[in-house]
Amino acid sequence: MLIRQKVILLLIDQVGGQMPDGTQEKVSRLQLVKWAFLLEKETKMKTFYQFVPYHYGPFSFTLYHELEGLIRNNYIIEPSKDEIQRSSDVAAPSIDSALGNEINDFSKKYRSLSTEELINHVYSHYPWFTINAKKPENRKKKRPKGKCAVYTAGYEGLHIDGFLNILLEAGIQQVIDVRSNPVSRRYGFHKSTLSKLCENLDIQYRHVPEVGIPSESRANLQQISDYTRLFQNYKEKVLIVQQDAVRRIAGWVASQPSVLVCMEANPYFCHRSHLAEQIANHTKLPIEHLRRNPCKQSTPKPKFSLPL
Repeated sequence: MLIRQKVILLLIDQVGGQMPDGTQEKVSRLQLVKWAFLLEKETKMKTFYQFVPYHYGPFSFTLYHELEGLIRNNYIIEPSKDEIQRSSDVAAPSIDSALGNEINDFSKKYRSLSTEELINHVYSHYPWFTINAKKPENRKKKRPKGKCAVYTAGYEGLHIDGFLNILLEAGIQQVIDVRSNPVSRRYGFHKSTLSKLCENLDIQYRHVPEVGIPSESRANLQQISDYTRLFQNYKEKVLIVQQDAVRRIAGWVASQPSVLVCMEANPYFCHRSHLAEQIANHTKLPIEHLRRNPCKQSTPKPKFSLPL
């Protein structure tokens, strides 16, 4: 079990509290998400959940997805549609004592807040996450709309929530998925799921597989020369042939703030940089890579010049 899932169980145990008969209190899903959000913002937890502005403030699609797994494995039960409760049949897995103490201190701070007080606290202290609130009067900030440009972004190292949050911050209104095969072991980035989550946030989703690079072509890329050959082949055998698709994408990019999406965090090691060059030539718009500080696992910007 992942540490973040253990933390969720401990949150329910400690912040939710116990009934007089020793059974666990019922907590709402909304409460749990807000507790998790505050825990991420106010502690030094790493590899925890990421959040995106949604109907009732900060939300994590990943947390909800993993919550269903905890329910299936009987760590959590559902007394009602919107309530959850720790199961008495399965003990919570052990957790690092220092982390447990941190969650205990956190629970003391927020345990007494009602649901309404909890929501008000989050809304007042983190106004960005109110931009998509269902009730317009609860929106403390206006959702931005970016200027048209040739935006690109890779999701490597991010949860779907953190990735979508980056897009919202940039005022993106359309995702153009340029992966040849849009599947991913990480929740949220499979084509069908990504399309649905974008729809939930009023972001249009399009997939253009013909401008992608097949997965097998990216196998065993170790040397700079491997990338050079890969991208030269991409320009000569894909981009030249797929000019209709390039012009179609250019039309979308010129009409509303759109982002070319692939996996690699570092755009210099992704075919989307070469596609972006051609789109920029058609539209005369600047290229902007949204992740200015790619995740540490990705390859840094090369000191050499890859052909663009």
